[in-house]
Amino acid sequence: TVDRPISDNESIRLAKDLHVRAIKTPGHTRDCFSYLIEERSILLSSEALGQEHQKGVIITDCLSDYDAYRTSLRKLARLDAEFVCPGHFFVYTAQDARRYAQKAAAAFRQFREMVETFNREEHGDLPQVMQRVKSIEYDGSSGPRQPEPAYMINLEARIKAVRNAKKPAFRDN
Repeated sequence: TVDRPISDNESIRLAKDLHVRAIKTPGHTRDCFSYLIEERSILLSSEALGQEHQKGVIITDCLSDYDAYRTSLRKLARLDAEFVCPGHFFVYTAQDARRYAQKAAAAFRQFREMVETFNREEHGDLPQVMQRVKSIEYDGSSGPRQPEPAYMINLEARIKAVRNAKKPAFRDN
């Protein structure tokens, strides 16, 4: 049961000297939030900064809106948190935490470039574009990962989000 909805930039007191700030970060989903534990400089970024997997590649999951995801990524990068906790696997500290948002932004641009290139080369054939991206991101990965059907559903949404993105492509990322 929901006690009450939260708002963007709302600060919630957890203890006498401990607050968490809710930060609206749409793009992965339309209603995604991330959280900053302000006194400790800990960012719980959920899916808004993507997820790094064992290959060292950050998968940015812009499932609902590419442009909103880009805006959310920028917003979180400006926080310069000392600890970054993406939604699933790793925790980054110190300099690694500060570099993570930059790496996520670069991965985000690279994903768009890859999708746009494959889309041109495959003449817009979505299943072919998906297979080519999957061969790079998913096939051969030995670490923890989504089940393939879930990955494919998310991949289709990510590719469609890129196709629906505003132009110019990613120069202002």
